[in-house]
Amino acid sequence: SFLLIFSDDSAHEAAMATTTFFQLLDLNPWREEKLEEEKFMAMVQADPTIVKRKYQFDAFGDDWVFPLHQICALGATAHCVKACFKGYPGALEHDETKLGHPLHYACLFGASLEVVRYLAKKDPNVLEISNSEHRTPLHLACMSQADADVVIFLTERCPQAASKVDIDGCTPLHLACKVEQPILAVIEDLTE
Repeated sequence: SFLLIFSDDSAHEAAMATTTFFQLLDLNPWREEKLEEEKFMAMVQADPTIVKRKYQFDAFGDDWVFPLHQICALGATAHCVKACFKGYPGALEHDETKLGHPLHYACLFGASLEVVRYLAKKDPNVLEISNSEHRTPLHLACMSQADADVVIFLTERCPQAASKVDIDGCTPLHLACKVEQPILAVIEDLTE
């Protein structure tokens, strides 16, 4: 065990807030754990700088990510995503993780069309950027059975992504067909 010594109460309070914030976000999107959005918003409003730090969440192993990446994976509403972006717009410039940009996280974990639109509007170039497995947001949306309107939006905004192949040689269409219950509207959109 160890003892933390703080020079003043404000440093102690800041450290406690950071710990509480981390615990609030350290959820596993693979298990469909969801963010407590009211608590998240209250903490971000109390200290907007809290979203400028990277954290190492258990669900993503060795990757250190910004809260924006994590809340996109946790299915946060557009309201939360916008507040987090406002606190640190620079998070959109960071895609050094295995999964990539916050939009990659959003697409892989089934974010709403409103969230996907917002992130794409803030950084339109990300629609054609591939992550470490050479997957674009469209690849990830197709492999995660995202809503058809999300896939259609991504395809319309970046049609060239439909022909890109990932590290396994798969296009988004291949990935859409591999899922357990392919969504016909997605397959139709990708074959047009």
